[in-house]
Amino acid sequence: MVVRVPAGVSKPYSDKDGVVWVKCGADKRKATARDEVLRMYQASALIHGDEVPVRDMTVEDVEMSAFSRFYEKLFEEPLSEQELPLARIFENLNLSRKGNLNVAGALLFGRNVEFKLPVFIVKCVAFPGDDIDVECYDDSEDISGLLENVYDRTMGFILRNLRRVQDGQGVNSLGKLEIPKIVFEELIVNALVHRDYFVSAPIRVLMFSDRIEIISPGHLPNNLTVENIKSGNSNTRNPILASFATKLLPYRGLGSGVRRALKEYPATDFVDDRDGNVFKCIVQAELAHKDSELAHKGSELAHKGSELAHKGSELAHKGSELAHKELELAHKEELTQIARAISTSKRSSQEEVERCVVALCRVCELSSQELAHLMNRDEKALRSHYLNPLCEKGMLRRKFAEKNHPRQKYLTVKE
Repeated sequence: MVVRVPAGVSKPYSDKDGVVWVKCGADKRKATARDEVLRMYQASALIHGDEVPVRDMTVEDVEMSAFSRFYEKLFEEPLSEQELPLARIFENLNLSRKGNLNVAGALLFGRNVEFKLPVFIVKCVAFPGDDIDVECYDDSEDISGLLENVYDRTMGFILRNLRRVQDGQGVNSLGKLEIPKIVFEELIVNALVHRDYFVSAPIRVLMFSDRIEIISPGHLPNNLTVENIKSGNSNTRNPILASFATKLLPYRGLGSGVRRALKEYPATDFVDDRDGNVFKCIVQAELAHKDSELAHKGSELAHKGSELAHKGSELAHKGSELAHKELELAHKEELTQIARAISTSKRSSQEEVERCVVALCRVCELSSQELAHLMNRDEKALRSHYLNPLCEKGMLRRKFAEKNHPRQKYLTVKE
C-alpha cells in the first residue's frame, strides 16, 4: 500500500514521554497533515504504537530478573546459557531496534519504565457515590511499572473495592463478588493490550456505587464497531504486545474476551467515543442492576394500573402514598416532630422554614415530595422558594448532579 506523505512530513518518532509525533512545520495546515499521516500509517499497519522506539532506553535498562523468568518459561532453558548478546535477543524478539527498546519492550521488561513513559499508566479511583466527586473518594492509586505488574495491581484495586453479596451463603462466609472476577480479567487485559499508545493519556478505572467504568485512550481502530467486537471480531492494534500477552497475562488473542465478559455478566455496556477518542467499558453493579430491573417492572405495573384506573390522578395519589409509607419505615417520629411547627402553621417565616428543611435533611436524605408531605407545603413551591436557594447558599446539596434527576434527594452539607 502506498501512503502519500505531504511535503515537510517524515516518519513518526517518539519523544521522551513515548508520545509519537510526525515532523512538520508548526502552522495549522501542516499540523493537520501530521495527524492525518499518523492515522494513515497506523490504519495501513505501516507503524504500530508498541513498536515506536523509546528515547534514552536501551537494553541496559532491562529488568533482567523479569526477562530471565520469561525467557526460561518460553524457551525452557536459562538465559545464562544463551550465547547471543542481550541486544540481539531483544531485536530477534522484536522488542528493540539498534539497541533501543521500543514501547512494547519497555512496558514488558523495562526498568523504571514509569519515568520513561509516565503517561502509560493506569489511574484508579473509587468514589462513594454514583458521580465523580472532586473532594471525596474512598480509594485511589496510580499504577505503573511492568505490564504484568500493572495488570496484577489494577485487578487488586478493583477486587478490594468491589462489593460482596451473600447470595444465599451462611453468615460466616466472605460472600461472593457482585461481579465475577473474570469480567475484569478480560476487560483490563484488553485495555492494556489494545489501547492506543499514540495517545498521551492513561487508562482510567473509575468505580462508582452503581457501575465501574474502564476508559481506554483511543477509539476502536479502523472499521471496528461495538457490535463487531460483541460478535468476536478483532483488530490487533499492538501486535507485539498482543503476542507477548498470551504468555504473561490471561489473554488468548482470539477476539473472544468481550464475548466471554458478556457471557459471564450481560449488564456490561461499551461506548466507542470517536469524538472524545476513548473507548469505554461500563459494568453495571449487580445491586444497581437489580434495582433497575425492579424499577422497570414497577414502571410496567404502574402503566397497567393507569390503564385500569383513571390514569394520571390515581398514579399521583399512589406515589404520594408510597412516599408516605417510606417515611413511616424510617425516622417517622423524629421527622414528624421536627416538622410539626411548620406543618401546623401557614405563617412561618422564610428563616423558620429554611431551618426546618435543613434540620430534616440532617436526619436523612429526603426528596422534595417527602419534604412537602412532612411540612404540609406545595412541592413545587417548596423547591422553588426553599430547596433551590438553600442549595445555592451551600446549606444543602443535591444527591445527584442533575438538578431534575427523577430520584433527586437533598442532604445537608457536612461542616
